[in-house]
Amino acid sequence: MSFTRLWKAVVVLDTALEDEMLHKFVQLGASGYTAVECKGAGRKAVYQEPFSGHSQLRVEVVSTRSVCEAIVRYVSQPEFAGHPVAAYLEGVEVIQPERFIGHFPPPT
Repeated sequence: MSFTRLWKAVVVLDTALEDEMLHKFVQLGASGYTAVECKGAGRKAVYQEPFSGHSQLRVEVVSTRSVCEAIVRYVSQPEFAGHPVAAYLEGVEVIQPERFIGHFPPPT
């Protein structure tokens, strides 16, 4: 078995944005995603509210570089500047790339 290089977009966002963001990620080409509730604090939260954590969602999408870049660019738009949103890309190696590229939800 050989590995195929794909990309992972990791987005940590306020749970208030969950429905909007997940819908948009699929529109941008995500064939699926993993979403896990998480807590954390960033630069703004540490300085403004040092001991509180916001309810957040960590979303991971494994796909082609172009899809993952589109997701990170989307959440980096100025309209989300007032929300706690962080995003980045990671390179990943997968054995079955067809499981990560395609249509979501799968055709019935």
